[in-house]
Amino acid sequence: MEEVEITFPNTLKSGINTREVKLFSPVPLPLPSPSFNQTLVEATKMFFYEVSSFITGIKKMQRVQK
Repeated sequence: MEEVEITFPNTLKSGINTREVKLFSPVPLPLPSPSFNQTLVEATKMFFYEVSSFITGIKKMQRVQK
């Protein structure tokens, strides 16, 4: 297991501390260039942002149903 640590600002709506997010990859990841790394980081940020927005949406729906 190769450990890949991606750190980015803690700006998620859900309040999850993203500074400690670590992704585990079963295979060594080829990281050919800094621009590729940047793309990976951006994609990861977007992924966590989407997930947190989704979670926030579910919580809001649950509040409305009560």
